[in-house]
Amino acid sequence: IAIPLILSGCYSPVQLWKMDALPKRYVDRLVVNRSENFRTRAYMSESEGIEDIRNLVSSSLFEEAWAYLPKKHLWIEVVRKENYKIETRNVNEHEFKPYFTSSATIDSECLSKILTQNSQVVLYHFHPKCIAELEELINKFEEERGKPLDTSQREDILTQWNSNLEFFRDRPSYGDIAQMIGTSNAFYRVKRGKLDFKICTPQGIVSYHLTSEGISFYRNKSEDEITKLSSEFIRRNSSLVSTNPLDHTKALTNKHIEVKFNPYSN
Repeated sequence: IAIPLILSGCYSPVQLWKMDALPKRYVDRLVVNRSENFRTRAYMSESEGIEDIRNLVSSSLFEEAWAYLPKKHLWIEVVRKENYKIETRNVNEHEFKPYFTSSATIDSECLSKILTQNSQVVLYHFHPKCIAELEELINKFEEERGKPLDTSQREDILTQWNSNLEFFRDRPSYGDIAQMIGTSNAFYRVKRGKLDFKICTPQGIVSYHLTSEGISFYRNKSEDEITKLSSEFIRRNSSLVSTNPLDHTKALTNKHIEVKFNPYSN
């Protein structure tokens, strides 16, 4: 199965990485692993894993993703090269504007093997709300630059972060939707089973997947078409100002994609 990747929140047709030979490290709880030397795994129930991810939502700036195998109660890390940084965009020859970027890459060879060998898979990731590490990134950028940002530049970065956080807090991004469609296409071409996608957010869990009509509709779409359709899918609902995540997920659901929100039980 050839799995598409997410790069900087965008759908990208990069092919398989040769990373499945990385050593496996079994852990007692789910963590954000930024090492390129091993991949983490954990045997625990779905509810135990969700509890760990909830803690990461409020404590980590970096995203992480796992494949959960319900029949084995096994969580497998499937994201590599998580990275956040501050870059600059020139306004004119004397002025620049800093902005915040993020990127994460699906370990497609690992995920391909998981989807080939299992008929029931849930792909989990989370949208972090932590702001403390962002301040550290700003401080690091200032040190590398040799002088501090002015107040307006610092506020630009924080405003961008808060805006993204507010908009995608309880809904998938267009990159999430594109990844879901591309991975689902690969999965359903070769086998029958159940593939679901879930995001742990500050308030609850967003689940999203293709309907039976969606599987047929997207089956023969090109990567460019999927990217465009995913962007349009999110843009159609970008004006929704409700703070109720149930309103967001109801607005996103259509005959091709089902999106649901379930608040945490405690």
